[in-house]
Amino acid sequence: EPQAGVLSALIVGTEGALPRDLRTAFSRAGVSHVLSISGLHVALVAGAGYAFFRSLLARSRWLLLTANVPKLAAAFSIIPVLLYAGIAGSNVATLRSVIMIMVVVVSVLVDRQRHLVVSLAVAVILIVLWSPGAALDVSFQLSFIAVLGLVWGMECFWPWWQRWEEARLVRLRGWTARIWRPVAVSVVVSLSALAAKMPLTAFHFNQVCVVAPLANAVVVPLLGSVAVGLGLLAALAELIPTPLAQL
Repeated sequence: EPQAGVLSALIVGTEGALPRDLRTAFSRAGVSHVLSISGLHVALVAGAGYAFFRSLLARSRWLLLTANVPKLAAAFSIIPVLLYAGIAGSNVATLRSVIMIMVVVVSVLVDRQRHLVVSLAVAVILIVLWSPGAALDVSFQLSFIAVLGLVWGMECFWPWWQRWEEARLVRLRGWTARIWRPVAVSVVVSLSALAAKMPLTAFHFNQVCVVAPLANAVVVPLLGSVAVGLGLLAALAELIPTPLAQL
């Protein structure tokens, strides 16, 4: 401890072992979302599940000739997502992420347009029907308003960025020019989520975290991606040899 508590919060969302001062530090830095099982975690599981099932199904020549392997892999990717959600619990961010993933997968299977706002709306309706009082919960409000903010932010930013790249022939200038795309996307996502959550955090907690974009640029790749990926692999390894999981 406290490293074990942080890892437990990252992988399965259990924050009980985290010291209060550490939780406060994450909150003040605007990165407390990495300690709850949300869209980033569920998307990693869904992506890994899709890649695994697609590589597995593609080994069958009969399936390649008679079925749509990418669609089958997308459908099977729901299995690890549901298993992970069962382990992580039923907090609002987890339910929202699982519902959105399932809506996107269904839209892929039926060849319909994938739109994040639609999947977000479906998640709102289902969660409120399941628990009508959830809309008054702070975590519900912050979770949905953050996603809505970053979706709208990217819808405004992405067309402009594509025009900017085409005007400067960025794609023809090598990888050093293209590296600015993920950097710009990361900054816009953080700023959009911060702007959307700012009124709520000011109202509920009397604070606004202006360093969140910088903190997220450092914390999300390390804790939200690398640590979560390694932690999930360790959780799977624990089923085989415990020493490997401990390593």
